[in-house]
Amino acid sequence: MLEFAKTKFFLTLGAVLLSTLCYSFQAHSRATILDRSMLSLHPQAQIEGPIFDYHGDRQAYGDYFFSILINEAHEQASRYLKQGDTQGYYAFMLLALTVPLHEGLYVQFRTVDNTPGLCQESLNNGTRLQNEIAREFFQQTFLEVNSHNKEVPYAVSCDQLIEEKRINQLISGGTDGSDISVMQVNVRWHYDNFLGRGDYRSVERSIRYGLAYLMRGFRPVYANYENYHCLIEDKSDINYEGLIRGTWAGQYNSGNITRTCRFADSSSPYTERDMGFKNNLEKVYEIANGGMIGFNRQLELKVSYEVRAALEEIIVNFLNQSNDRDAIEQILES
Repeated sequence: MLEFAKTKFFLTLGAVLLSTLCYSFQAHSRATILDRSMLSLHPQAQIEGPIFDYHGDRQAYGDYFFSILINEAHEQASRYLKQGDTQGYYAFMLLALTVPLHEGLYVQFRTVDNTPGLCQESLNNGTRLQNEIAREFFQQTFLEVNSHNKEVPYAVSCDQLIEEKRINQLISGGTDGSDISVMQVNVRWHYDNFLGRGDYRSVERSIRYGLAYLMRGFRPVYANYENYHCLIEDKSDINYEGLIRGTWAGQYNSGNITRTCRFADSSSPYTERDMGFKNNLEKVYEIANGGMIGFNRQLELKVSYEVRAALEEIIVNFLNQSNDRDAIEQILES
């Protein structure tokens, strides 16, 4: 039995070590899920805010990113806190934690080792964009020297980056690359108030714009929740998780609050989108149970004890209808 126990111990130890090595490889390898959704930038392009580096310090990035996110979300939602409506406040704060995970995987900029094929020419030159107006706005923003890109264009053709050992990239998602930043703001519909102002260069300003746009839907829907069947619980009370899901489905994804209850329609052609958002909301819930922060292991973020405590307070306060906020206030004051 002793020999068997020794064998079992070493097999178990070997499995643990192998698991640790696999995790280490995944956590520090390039997040290939981003590869087809990244615009490769001019080496001198201006970047404001944290840059995700798979070789870098995940905690420094995580602390920086969530400090911005928590502060900007609080700025939008503080009106509810001042009114004593803590549940409305935490519903928006939780929404703010979920949307940039779902939209941009908590990444706006990344720096990567330059490898053949990493730069996507059809993305960099805008030809992947399906809408003619969007292509025009894209060219004005990223391929020309303008009031924001005063000396160099923000993006360049891929052949100009061949000699670069490392390159910086900006997330450019959607089906055709028309959604920009961690908040995935659409080039076609948000040129004047977002791209035309150069906000894409800043993580903070991108988050600020995206959260303000969310609030434009959250506020009227919340104030008139009786008009939305999917938000009514027990005949009179509001379903706050429904408010979170409905704000994304209506205001953010559809651009129209009349579609707030889209997520509750089982026959909706957008069911897959709405379930995807729900899955990411559940990932945020799990943070309060010691869960991973991020979309997957390659994109997992580490944070300090103080930042994690603030994230947990937001989630637990929402779930428990409480208002313990010492850790949140510490982030707001720092």
